Amino acid sequence: MSIPENPWFLQAEDDLKMAKLAFANGFYSQTCYHASQSAEKALKSTIIDLGELPPKTHALNRLKGMLSQLGLHTSDLEALKLNFLTRMHTSTRYPSEDLPPVQLFDQSDGEECLEIAEKVISFTRMMKKGDG
Repeated sequence: MSIPENPWFLQAEDDLKMAKLAFANGFYSQTCYHASQSAEKALKSTIIDLGELPPKTHALNRLKGMLSQLGLHTSDLEALKLNFLTRMHTSTRYPSEDLPPVQLFDQSDGEECLEIAEKVISFTRMMKKGDG
């Protein structure tokens, strides 16, 4: 009997695909938003796989901390700018003073967000294979 894939992880992968599609079409604020969503859902999927309920938070470092408390080695996540990606949850969706997010984010922001999200997804895949 095969174990069904965690729906949170499936959605994390789909959010990453959306982030890449947005990036390819020059929608950098949307790239950053969907990258942050991808990383968040990937980490929450791992918490669920460990038999716990994830907290209702968008704070990626908090989710990483919970994984550490659950006994996972999270050193692969230490060098990632998780706080930077966490900020994308809100700053990519709502105007800041007179500037809409579309004018606040550029290609380099999109690249950085994608890189972080891809590394979080890779970490999650490794955990699913039992390498944690």
